Amino acid sequence: RGGAGGGGGRVRDEPRATAPTFDRGTGEIRLAPGEVMTEPMPRSGRGASSAEDKGEAAAMSAALAGRKATGCSRAKVWTPEVENCFRIQDMGWRNLQEYAAKWGMPEVWEESGFIKSVRAVDTGYIVYWRRYRECEDRYVNRVKLFKYE
Repeated sequence: RGGAGGGGGRVRDEPRATAPTFDRGTGEIRLAPGEVMTEPMPRSGRGASSAEDKGEAAAMSAALAGRKATGCSRAKVWTPEVENCFRIQDMGWRNLQEYAAKWGMPEVWEESGFIKSVRAVDTGYIVYWRRYRECEDRYVNRVKLFKYE
């Protein structure tokens, strides 16, 4: 299947406004004198740069947060929905709702509608996905599709 991205996604940390330094001895990330971060910095989902984008991401996260899964089934055939669930679940998230609650809505490719980048659950690193299908037929049955109230 290939590295952490499930078939070619590139892993790299998102650039920050201030250059952090990593202390190998303590495992801490120092942002500025006196500031210490031990977890990845939270960023809003789709690389939100304007206030309007940030507000939209927050609204989407809030809308998804109130829903609860009532059932689950495995995917049988590939669809665009299965592709996006594969990308989210391959990074360790249960579903889009869980991801959006922490990071906001993920970036998507405009031409295909597929998810463009997702943060990994365990590291917080960003994994970039291709514009085209990455969930091969042999992985389709691993994808869980949740039904909501």
